[in-house]
Amino acid sequence: MTQTITPSEFEAEIGAAPGPKQNLPALEVGPLTAADIATVNVSESVPAVEVAAHEAGSMASPYLYVPALNQPAHPMRVQSNNGQWFELAQTVDLRHFGRVLDNRGSDIGPAMRNFVDYAKEKGGGALVIPPGIFSLESPVDETINLPADNISLSILGMGTEVSRIVVDGSSVSHGPIFTGGNRAPYFHFEKFALLADGRVDGRPLTATLPLNGGSRRNCSLVVRDLLVQGYDAHLSAGFPYDDHFTKGFDFTGAWRMLFENCHISGPLVGNVKQMNDWTDSSILWRMEDGLVIDGAYAPIIRDIQFYFVARPVICRGHPDGAQEPGTIEAERALFHNVRCPTCKVAIEWFRTGAEPELVISDCFFDFRDHGLKIKGSRLGQIHRNAFFQKTNTNTSWPPPADIYLDHCIDFNIDHNMHHEAGDTRRVGVRMVDTSSDPGYVTERIEIRKNRVTSFAVMTTYFQKGAGTGQAVYEPGAFQGTVAAEVDDTAATEKATLNLREPYGLSLSLDAPGQGLANGSWETLAWTTKVSAHENVDSAWSAAEATQIVVPQNRAITRIRLRATVDFAEGGAGLRRLQVLKNGIPGTDLNIAVPAAANAPSILSGSTDWIEVGGGDVLELRVLQSSGAALATGSSTNVTASFR
Repeated sequence: MTQTITPSEFEAEIGAAPGPKQNLPALEVGPLTAADIATVNVSESVPAVEVAAHEAGSMASPYLYVPALNQPAHPMRVQSNNGQWFELAQTVDLRHFGRVLDNRGSDIGPAMRNFVDYAKEKGGGALVIPPGIFSLESPVDETINLPADNISLSILGMGTEVSRIVVDGSSVSHGPIFTGGNRAPYFHFEKFALLADGRVDGRPLTATLPLNGGSRRNCSLVVRDLLVQGYDAHLSAGFPYDDHFTKGFDFTGAWRMLFENCHISGPLVGNVKQMNDWTDSSILWRMEDGLVIDGAYAPIIRDIQFYFVARPVICRGHPDGAQEPGTIEAERALFHNVRCPTCKVAIEWFRTGAEPELVISDCFFDFRDHGLKIKGSRLGQIHRNAFFQKTNTNTSWPPPADIYLDHCIDFNIDHNMHHEAGDTRRVGVRMVDTSSDPGYVTERIEIRKNRVTSFAVMTTYFQKGAGTGQAVYEPGAFQGTVAAEVDDTAATEKATLNLREPYGLSLSLDAPGQGLANGSWETLAWTTKVSAHENVDSAWSAAEATQIVVPQNRAITRIRLRATVDFAEGGAGLRRLQVLKNGIPGTDLNIAVPAAANAPSILSGSTDWIEVGGGDVLELRVLQSSGAALATGSSTNVTASFR
C-alpha cells in the first residue's frame, strides 16, 4: 500500500525532517493500521474472511493467505471473526514486517528481525527488498540454529540501483549478521546494495556457519549481484568519498558457495600514483578485507571486483591459522575473473595440509606485497592472470612476489602476464618451504609459457628457496627479458630456466666389447662418450664407467633411456635387459628376447620417463643364458635424455 502524506504528518510520525542526504519526497510504502485492511485474500478453497485481529506489520491484498492449524507465532498472521487463523502463503517483502519508509524515513531493523522470526517458524523464507533507499539503524544479529537440513533464508532485491540498504554508521557498527549454529542453513542474497553512511566499523553482511563438524549441504550460500560502497559515492555527493565499511563480507564455513557478479569498494580516492602513499596507514587500505571464507569447501568466486581493499580474499583453514581438532579446513576453490585493483595481498589461501584443486584463472591483481599468497595446496593451476605490482621504495617491507607458494605440490603456472615496473626486489614466482615437519615440502612446480612484458618489470623472475623440492620447466617456460632468470642461492637443489629441449648424453661400448658370463647379471661398463650437452657432460666419466649420475643443481626431474645391446656371439637361450636406479632394479626397460643357436641377437628398447633427482645413479645390466660365455658387439649403446 502506498499513500502520500503531508510534511506535518511525516514529522509527527517519525520525528524531525530528513537531513541533506534525505532530500527526496517522503513516501510511506509500508502498512498503516488494522483499520486500513478490512479483508484478506485467501485460496480458492477457503471463503473470504473478515479480519477481526490483525498483526501490525502485515499487509493483506493482494497477497495470498492460507488457513493455519494453530495460531502462528510469527507476525504474518490474520484472524477471522470465527477465530480461524490465516498466514501468508507466498514470498513476502520487507513492508509486511514493519514500518518501512522510502528515502531513509524509518529504521528497517525491526522489520528484518520480524522476518527472521517468521522464517525460523516456517523453516525458511524469502524476503524481497522493495524499490527505495532504506536505513538500517538498529542491529540485526540473528542466529539460525535449527536441526533440520531444509532451513533457508533469502533476501532478494530488485537490483543494486533500485533496492538499497543504507547502514548508518552513527547508529550501528555493522550490517545484517546471520549466524548458523550448525551447517544446515542455506543463505541466498541477491540484487541489492549495502551502502555505508559514514564510517561503519564492521561488515556490510555476515552469514557464517561453524567450522567444526555437523551436517553439510550441497550448497550453503548463493550470493549474486551485490554492491558494497559508501553512500556518498553512490549518490556522487562530494569528493573524496570517505563513507566506507571497515571490513567486507564474512561467509566463514561456506559449503560449495557461489559468489559472483559483486562489487566491493573501500573509500574512493584520487589517483593512487599521484598520491604515492603505500604505507600501512594509507587511505588506500581503510577497508581491511573484502571476503572472508575461512573453512570454505569448494567455493566458486567469479566476476567480482574488490576496489581499494587491503586484503580482498582471505580463505584460511582456521581464522587463527592453525588447525584445531575436527576443524573443517578450506579445500578446493575456483577463482575466475576476480579483479583486485589496489590491494596489499589479493588472494590469501591457507591450509595446514596440502589439499587438491585450487584453480585461479583470468584474474587481475594490482598489489603492493603479493598477488597470490598460497600455503597448503596440491594439484593447483594459476593460469592466464595479469599481475601488476605497485611502486614501493620502502625496503623494510618484505620483497614482493606476484605468486608466493609455500607447501604447494604439483602446481602448473602457465600463460600469466607480469606487467608494470614496481619494487626492484619483485619476483614473478617465489617458491618457499617454511616448515621442517615430515612430508612438508614445496615441489613439482611447473612453470610453462608465462611472460614478463619488459626488462624493467623485475630483475629476477623465479626465486627458489631453501628446502624446496623439484621445479619443472617445459620448453618455452619463460618469455621476456630479466637480468637474472633464477635466484637459487638459498636452494640445495638449484634450478635453471635455460631448459628448452631435453639435455642429451650418448654412450657406447668399443669393439670387441664386454664379456658376459653365462646365467648371471652383468652391468655394462661404457667406454666412449659419443656426445653430451654441456649441462650433463659430467653425468658419465670413465672412472665410474657403469654409472650415469643425474647432475646436481640443474632442476632435472626426469630421465629417459634408449638402449641397444648387440651380442657378438650366438647361442640358444634368453637375453634380458634391465635398468637399476640407485642399485635397485625397476620395471623400466625390463625386456627379454629368445635367441636361436649360433645366431646373433640384439636387444633394443626405450624406457618411459623415470622420476629422478640430483645425484641419482642409473645403470644398465644384461642377462644371457646360452650355456656359455658371450660378449657384446660393436652396436651396443645408450642415449640418456634429461629433463
